[in-house]
Amino acid sequence: MSPSQYAAVALDLGSSNGRAIVGVLNGGTLKMQEAHRFPHKVDTVDGALAWDIDRLLDGAIAGITIARTRVPIAIDSIGVDSWGVDYALVKKDGQVALPVRSYRDTRMAEHREKFNEALPADRAFALTGIQPADINTANQLFADLQQHPELVDSIERVQLLPDYFASLLCGEQAHGRAISSTTGLATPGAATWSDEVLDALGIPRRWFSEISRDSMVLCPETITGIPMVRPGGHDTACAVHAIPHDGVSAEDSVFISCGSWTLVGACTDEPVLSDACFTSGFTNEVRIDGGIRLLKNITGLWILQDCMRAWQQAGKNTDLPALLVSAESAPSMKVVFDPNDKVFTTPGDMPEKIHARMRELYGREPESTGQLIRLILESLAIAHATAISEVTELTGARPKVVNIVGGGSRNGLLCQMTASATGLPVLSGPAEASAAGNLLSQFEAIGAIEPGERDGIIQRSFTPLRFEPRDPTRWNDMRRRLAEVR
Repeated sequence: MSPSQYAAVALDLGSSNGRAIVGVLNGGTLKMQEAHRFPHKVDTVDGALAWDIDRLLDGAIAGITIARTRVPIAIDSIGVDSWGVDYALVKKDGQVALPVRSYRDTRMAEHREKFNEALPADRAFALTGIQPADINTANQLFADLQQHPELVDSIERVQLLPDYFASLLCGEQAHGRAISSTTGLATPGAATWSDEVLDALGIPRRWFSEISRDSMVLCPETITGIPMVRPGGHDTACAVHAIPHDGVSAEDSVFISCGSWTLVGACTDEPVLSDACFTSGFTNEVRIDGGIRLLKNITGLWILQDCMRAWQQAGKNTDLPALLVSAESAPSMKVVFDPNDKVFTTPGDMPEKIHARMRELYGREPESTGQLIRLILESLAIAHATAISEVTELTGARPKVVNIVGGGSRNGLLCQMTASATGLPVLSGPAEASAAGNLLSQFEAIGAIEPGERDGIIQRSFTPLRFEPRDPTRWNDMRRRLAEVR
């Protein structure tokens, strides 16, 4: 192997599919290809929504095997990233005590009142920097202990999903910093676990090992014979690690990780724990380099995806490129809805939900499918702009550019609308940001590159599209009208 050529595999586990992405770093350029993709889903097990861990592990191992055949050089490392907050309850014999439950399970709502009595929301935020939410690991573990108090004695450790998969592959039992920051159990910046939070919720401290840094070699060999690296664990942390700054510092930009759900945020050196941060719904998660991702969760392209499902069931056209062309040519309604309205967060007849909401707010509704899609995208763009205004107010930053990464970065119409709504240039891509950040972190961990080289590699490997703002007055008017009817 040439000393300037390295290969790694990113096991990028999403909530509906897992992927093995093989990346080759050669001459300061990263080339990626998907080696394997496998679907998975939550199932009802013992009355709760749970993940099929065996399927995920089998898919990951198959992906590593296939990845080895896709490149002419040896694989130097593998690393796992996944969604946050979910975990395995591991007994002394290494088996799980309960099925690995999903954050979409409803058990947390049953114990919400008791949780809030034990740990009020404002205190939880002050102690962790994380917005209280039913999906948080803290809430899930509290619910588990309410339903199964015997777990106190039978559990040896709690492992968050990416760390759990790493332990299955190499035996190393650890807690990474970025993924630990999503739990609502760690101190701000996730340097350690919060004893006050654990005590208030009755969660044993001995379940957790010390939190350690990301971008490090976990073990020199796995069951596949390849070294295991902890790249960052959390998929959003990996995505932020792959943002191309193009000469603009992280502090002078804001980011949007756009997919079914959208995360809008900015990079800061330290957690932001002000009352304004708490009341505006922003949370402090940790970056791979140890800094902070100050971000807010927004319902994203899920709304359009659910419309597509409804149209498919009705036998209507679901060719997305054609639908986006029709949306671009459709007249704007010049008004928008709030994507975070609870009615849009659950599946159902999404087109009718939007029609009903627009009738309620403005007394009119979209007149065509193209206009409906345009309305969805304009509403998302306004939500992006509002969140960016909020985060810059919190940080005092004056961003010069918006970086959009993830699958939504492929939607040129949404990127253009976001540029116009924010009044800032938008740089879109990479679309596979989580996998790219995972791979780059691995290459840092094994010594193939220095952290300071990462931005240059991103620039050479991915060519972002640039979108300039247009017609800011119209977008300001839509934002003002939404504020009036809320």
